[in-house]
Amino acid sequence: MDIGSTYSQHFALQLPEILSMILSKLDAKSLCNASAVCKEWNQLATKILMERRCCATYIVESPDAIGDLHHFFHQLPIVPAAINVFSTFDKLRDTRALISCIKSNVPSNCQILGCSGNGIVGSHEMDQKSVSLELEEAGKASILIIPRITGVTVKAFTLYKSDLKPEEEDTAKVWKASIGMTDIKAILLLTDFDMLENDDFTALQAAFKDEEKSAIVGCLCQPKVRLDKLRFRDYVNTFNYLPILPNISLHHSCILKLYVVYLLTGHDTIYSGIARLHCNFQFMRDCRKEPALVAMAIGGEYMEASTVLLYENDKSDLANSIANVERPSSISYSPDIVYMFPCVGRGYMYYGEQNVESGLIRKAFPCIHVIGCFGYGEIFNLKCKDGYSYYHSYSTALCFCWLKHDNYHSNSSY
Repeated sequence: MDIGSTYSQHFALQLPEILSMILSKLDAKSLCNASAVCKEWNQLATKILMERRCCATYIVESPDAIGDLHHFFHQLPIVPAAINVFSTFDKLRDTRALISCIKSNVPSNCQILGCSGNGIVGSHEMDQKSVSLELEEAGKASILIIPRITGVTVKAFTLYKSDLKPEEEDTAKVWKASIGMTDIKAILLLTDFDMLENDDFTALQAAFKDEEKSAIVGCLCQPKVRLDKLRFRDYVNTFNYLPILPNISLHHSCILKLYVVYLLTGHDTIYSGIARLHCNFQFMRDCRKEPALVAMAIGGEYMEASTVLLYENDKSDLANSIANVERPSSISYSPDIVYMFPCVGRGYMYYGEQNVESGLIRKAFPCIHVIGCFGYGEIFNLKCKDGYSYYHSYSTALCFCWLKHDNYHSNSSY
């Protein structure tokens, strides 16, 4: 009996299992590279990526910690399909460093949407002991990464103020052309007051009228203040679909200072030139020099969403509202993501303690990923009370998202 031959045959039988164990230890980027070796490796890599179901979250504790993101992305087990970023960085150079770091570590077709606000909501990379945090101080950033999933589509887009036509049908056509997808389940909106003036809001509602069943939430990213009290500075452009909107802070000379950057659309490069801002520009501007609404639509066969609006209720009412969120009929498990947009005056100033609402969410759904920011107006399904186009009465808009987990797929291009 040839012992060596028998051992070789035994080893050959075990080779696929051994290879699978080795590949399962790789991060997503390395695994995608390995899938190009041969058909067998591609099949194994695809299977492994399909089993990696969770989103990922990360909190940047300070501008000095931005470099740690490289290690986080290098160890990431999933292929990013979309990223949400919310920050409270004071200095534009820190925001630019954050953007550059993210952009250099994700696929070129990864959809990105975010803004800066007066506070962020997020959580560290998930474990059972992780807690959600409402961070209302400057110098923080919160990141959510959604993986590629068969049957789930994510699209970032822009709707300009000049696209809001008096004729509702014309506005709806522009809206559909901008988003370019159907079966929308959730829409995240980031905008400013110039897009939500009462005379424009009818047209904006018309743009979303065909999405009445969608979960629509968002926030206004800066307060409405008089332009003659503002000073503008020159800043460079940021890359597409990431409007770094203003943090309002009191200058030592008691003049409000507004940091504004252009929003570029349709460019792969992070920075493509210098944008000079003039005092007659109002708030958020983009390459068309007009107000814009930026948004991210999430939909598809294997995605569901539901919304909750929290008012000035006591904690017991809040807990019940969160725990009893309306689940889609086809869903029996807990939601994967919640987008949280609280009023700027709601967090610690309202409760006298930190992490109240995000803590209630994590208590009801221990493994949920929480992401969002504090804004100056809450958008909720575009159905606001008293004729106003947004809520601003110490409310919090929540959007719970379920990603059906049996349909992940891989793509060898990273």
